[in-house]
Amino acid sequence: MRKEEFLQKLRQAAGRMHPLERERMLEFYNEVIEDRVEEGVGEEAAVESLGPVEQIVAKALAEQEKAALDPPRSAGWFQGLSAGGKTLFIILLIFGGPIALSVAAGLAAAALSLYLAAWICIASLYIAAAALAVCAVTYLFPLARLMPMHLGPALFQVGTCLFAAGLAIFAWLAAVKLTKLFAAATVRFCRWLFHRRKGGGAI
Repeated sequence: MRKEEFLQKLRQAAGRMHPLERERMLEFYNEVIEDRVEEGVGEEAAVESLGPVEQIVAKALAEQEKAALDPPRSAGWFQGLSAGGKTLFIILLIFGGPIALSVAAGLAAAALSLYLAAWICIASLYIAAAALAVCAVTYLFPLARLMPMHLGPALFQVGTCLFAAGLAIFAWLAAVKLTKLFAAATVRFCRWLFHRRKGGGAI
């Protein structure tokens, strides 16, 4: 079954669900299939691994009904505190809030710096591969003069060119592989942030 057919059947089977929850579920499974396809799994195999549509919808409906019956766990937690606990919480919020915000900002800046440094390293690999390729080609030009009279230096020059070319290919392939990995990780992180912002979470 293809992805479009699976999502269409899932939409039809989830007619009893709340429209917002149904759209979140469809978006979630659409991204699950896309992630598995990016990992090299065939689209039909990715769809088949999710299980029957009826079972998915039944599980989602059961979780939705359970969530409707269970009271929110976080509701009224502040009202349940004693007077001293409320006072302590307010004091911690006033004095600890700026410190926590500063620490969070510092951690975010450090994470961003590491992320940018990783991309700079990948860019450096591309530059190194290009430089080695240029060196390999440039070292070929003197061979026309060396080859007839100086066979030893000419062979050494050929070996140097092949070594530089091999390093260029290795650096290029490593850079391409790292680019794909970091790009996929970036896409997944952005999707996670998007779901957190929407309050979608995992179905």
